[in-house]
Amino acid sequence: MDPTTTAAAAYELVQDALLTPQQRIKLVLDALPVLGKDNVDIDEPCPICLMPLSAVFAEGEEILAKRGEGDEEECITGVTKLVGCGHVFCRREYVLQSFGFSQEAQHILFL
Repeated sequence: MDPTTTAAAAYELVQDALLTPQQRIKLVLDALPVLGKDNVDIDEPCPICLMPLSAVFAEGEEILAKRGEGDEEECITGVTKLVGCGHVFCRREYVLQSFGFSQEAQHILFL
């Protein structure tokens, strides 16, 4: 194996090890699809926070409307779906920090 490739791989492993659990989750969730209203049953609640998905979309639209042009602050809104298990849940900040995922979803997110 090329020493440069080995060094780069080792560097990535060290950088990954320095991430907090919240940073790791954020990286994974950022890679997940953001679903639109037409991709989900908006009458269903988020299985984690129990907020209706219609309210999650309305909240996201309200937050985006309040943001000024050029506002670089990150906004976590919308609904996503885990690829492996198919679970659908909202991307709201406090939900993502609650770790209230099913065991199968935890396996996909954390391993």
